[in-house]
Amino acid sequence: MSPMTPATARLALLEGWLRQDAGNAALRLSAFEAARGAGRLDAAALHAEAGVADGAEAGAWLHRLAQVRLAQRDVPSARALLARARAAGAPAAVVNHDLAWIAHQAGQTDHCLDLLRPHLAGADDPPLEPTVLASLQVLWLRTLQQAGRHQAALEWTVGEEAAGRLQPAGQGVASVLAWDAGELDLAERLAQAALATDAAHADALLTLASLALLRRQDAPAEAFIDRALAARPAEGRTWSLAGMASLQRGDTGQARLRFQRAIGGMPGHIGTWHGLGWACLLAGDREAALRAFERALFLDPAFGESHGAVGLAQALGGDAEAAEASLRTALKLDPACVTARYARAVMAGEASADGVPALAGRLLDRPGFFRRSLAAEVQDRVAAPPVRPSGP
Repeated sequence: MSPMTPATARLALLEGWLRQDAGNAALRLSAFEAARGAGRLDAAALHAEAGVADGAEAGAWLHRLAQVRLAQRDVPSARALLARARAAGAPAAVVNHDLAWIAHQAGQTDHCLDLLRPHLAGADDPPLEPTVLASLQVLWLRTLQQAGRHQAALEWTVGEEAAGRLQPAGQGVASVLAWDAGELDLAERLAQAALATDAAHADALLTLASLALLRRQDAPAEAFIDRALAARPAEGRTWSLAGMASLQRGDTGQARLRFQRAIGGMPGHIGTWHGLGWACLLAGDREAALRAFERALFLDPAFGESHGAVGLAQALGGDAEAAEASLRTALKLDPACVTARYARAVMAGEASADGVPALAGRLLDRPGFFRRSLAAEVQDRVAAPPVRPSGP
């Protein structure tokens, strides 16, 4: 039997009261929310089904049940429930948000955007509640980010901001997009605006931490990283940034642990594999570094720096033939590749492993390399739709 936690204890208490007052709609809603919060999805589904059977507020309860099915990854059931919820009077905006989220998860970018567009254009009467509008804006921006449409996302952001419609949650997400696009002034302004309303906004904190690290402001960067991880402990991109902070100050052991934690959450992030590779190389673990660089190369064979890093690890290991092939490709893709040029010097006997820390420092001092390492080449999809009001 699982140990009792505060969340499950509260659920047990509410369910005990509900057994004595089965017709109490407010109590049933509290029990449903407690079950979902405690991760007891089967119990949450039972409470939602009872709410649907009761007949009052059927649209809201059908929507809640659909969200439980989404959390259980039962997409067909969720779709059917969302259709029933809309027919029963659930707000179109919240139903379409969840349908758009399903499309987002499936990589159906245009379908997702088509579902969101009318609501973002102000077609709802009465106007949407700020929390609902914020959820729609965040999904819109994350979908554009996933599709690599950073410029379109930023143009939309600037327009919404000028019109006074951009919500703080949208500002925070847009700040990360601006960072990825190299619009650093815009990124900072959006992040600061988001934090003025929500001091724990994880995306805004991530942006400000990235900017501080780029400027070599180590103490502010670590403070922003700590706050971002407190707000979202499992966020892979923040762990990657934390690894980069450790790498910059020479703590390779901590950097490796942080990069590995990041990879657990976003195994497709090339910059994190590069960070891990450099942390291993600086710690003298050439074989682990080679494996990390090879993984980055697998994810993007067209990135010259990955070929250069692989070639450097090969050259340091004395595998001249493999290193030469890697470096030839690196310099073909990027004639200015610093790592490849250093590896060539190693092969010519003009440099050695002793110069690797200085090489890493040169790379970290290059804003373009640093930003690319922290940017989201592969954006993991959202794990679950946000909780929003689903009725009275």
